[in-house]
Amino acid sequence: MKMNTMILMLGLLVATAPEAWASSRGSKSDDTVIVMAHGQVITGRVRAVQESRYIVQGTGENGETLFYDVPGDQIATVDGSEELPDFDHRDRVATRSQFEQVMADGGAVTWVNVSGLNGRGRLLTKVSWGVADWEVERTKNMRVVDAYGNVLPHELRMKKKRRIVEVKLAVPVAPGENYEFNVAYSDPGRVTREGDVWTYSFAGDFSEDTFLMRKVLLPRGAELVDASPFGVKGYDHDGAPLVFWKRFLFAGETGPFTVRYRLP
Repeated sequence: MKMNTMILMLGLLVATAPEAWASSRGSKSDDTVIVMAHGQVITGRVRAVQESRYIVQGTGENGETLFYDVPGDQIATVDGSEELPDFDHRDRVATRSQFEQVMADGGAVTWVNVSGLNGRGRLLTKVSWGVADWEVERTKNMRVVDAYGNVLPHELRMKKKRRIVEVKLAVPVAPGENYEFNVAYSDPGRVTREGDVWTYSFAGDFSEDTFLMRKVLLPRGAELVDASPFGVKGYDHDGAPLVFWKRFLFAGETGPFTVRYRLP
């Protein structure tokens, strides 16, 4: 099966039919004009996710929807200034890479890669992150494995009136080092069906600002009908459609990443 793909160049993903999204912090995402080093003008949002690494996401001069993940020298100005937003590890952007395998029976298995930097001056022995309301139930049954194969214990609890999950590291992380581990979830009944079209959606709605890299593998033999919103790239992998997204989401930002498909 052949699938249409979007153009990928210089870290750019483009689509022509963006969907509406809502944000609890929408004021942070409006009215920023970014000029890229090659001259392209984008109205949207820019965010430093690491030292000299930026996400630019928004609308081009012709109404096209754009996404860049680039070093700072690829950005000429932000709101007319050559000074780019500073990276502040205290106002962190969570990096979330997740792979979802959709089963023919309508269930799904999700693997989430969690990574980050120990920017503190002391040894890191545990990592925590916020948990949104929709994540509570699945967090109870999640499994956490580090890069060395250790199964890591975790606890769901409240901290300063905020619900978090805390993971204890088997191998401590020194100051300045990166950490990485994988979290697995199993979600039965995630896919809905109307006639012969199946719909698999993911809402977002993270408790903190998140750079999301998401890929979804559909059942073998499935026919991809469509995928939205923008920032989509599709492939055929061993007879199964594989769909990719990249997107920056403010905390609380919602709206479905949706895949629609038919089964043989």
